[in-house]
Amino acid sequence: MANPNDPHQVPQPDDDFAMSNPYASPVAVPVGSHDQRAGYVTRTDEVLNPWISMWTRPRETVRQQLDTDPWRHVLLLATLAGMSGNLGNQSIAYSAELPGRLFTMGSLALAGAVFGLAWIFIMGWLVGLTGRMIGGVGYALDCRCALAWSSVPGIWLTPLYLSIGLYYLVAGPYAFVGGTPRPGQSVFEIFPVLILVVMAVSVIVVIWQLVITCQAVGESHRFSSLRGFGALLLTLLLIMGVFIALMIVMMVIGAIVSMALR
Repeated sequence: MANPNDPHQVPQPDDDFAMSNPYASPVAVPVGSHDQRAGYVTRTDEVLNPWISMWTRPRETVRQQLDTDPWRHVLLLATLAGMSGNLGNQSIAYSAELPGRLFTMGSLALAGAVFGLAWIFIMGWLVGLTGRMIGGVGYALDCRCALAWSSVPGIWLTPLYLSIGLYYLVAGPYAFVGGTPRPGQSVFEIFPVLILVVMAVSVIVVIWQLVITCQAVGESHRFSSLRGFGALLLTLLLIMGVFIALMIVMMVIGAIVSMALR
């Protein structure tokens, strides 16, 4: 029956048993409200610009994208995210010749784009898997959408990374204080102050992006941000476990081959 004090006139269960009964009919939730039991948000009538709202309203933004077109811009975001950081890679400046620096910059950008696309497909599947292990409901497509839009803060730094890359491209080895870096040098002895400032800003954005990603993953699985972090942590542990297992297998195979050749 409807609650007379509820302005939305949302039907409520008739008794306490219906509230805890897993087989009871679902209860409607007013648009724009938070379902505290499920730990996720429902869509509002407001149309968000995801390139901006992702900074401060990641849950609402991801819910909007999932409910409209979860594939929209996912591949573009993954490509930009992969390229962004590589554009300011210091190895661009190592070559003494401009053609060599151009080749390095182009190779890094291409490698970043390929890595970004591979990352979004693999991580989307893994985060979907680990999230469902801890009670989530999202699948690979939902998690790819969440992870892709979570990269927006890092993508906003692309102009900064590109400016550093162009500086490396033009200055070459002279981009560093005292010439090409030597092993054991402090970062403060290598980079100009401006680049150090950009690095500091990047660290702050990366930390905030992690917070956003936990919320986005939580929304894709319709559970809390804390469990979103848990899904990411489980994914990291799973990847580490696979790499360790592969290393052990390779060591065993190497030992067997070595013994067979004796």
